[in-house]
Amino acid sequence: MRSTLAALLTVTALPASANNIAMCMDTGANEAVYTCAAATLAEQVDPEELARYDAISLAFVEYRSEGLGWVDAWDGAVAAVAEREGTAAKTLQRAMDPVGQAHSDSIKAC
Repeated sequence: MRSTLAALLTVTALPASANNIAMCMDTGANEAVYTCAAATLAEQVDPEELARYDAISLAFVEYRSEGLGWVDAWDGAVAAVAEREGTAAKTLQRAMDPVGQAHSDSIKAC
């Protein structure tokens, strides 16, 4: 069953979920939780929004690895992605709030 799930996640998995999985790992959650949360999130969120969230997640993980705290890493990640997209960080943050809430709910549900 687990290998079937892993294969399914590999085939369908959401190329845009690898980084939100890495971000989830930073919470200390176990593998089953973060793979479940990524799959659940992908079912609930538009692929374009998921890709944006994943881009923020990638930057977040990079900032965390540099020693930044959660808030500073998240704010920096949002700002970096917003700059690349040519939008205001506050606008991007508001757009991502429902995705972040869905991710949080997915983690709790898993």
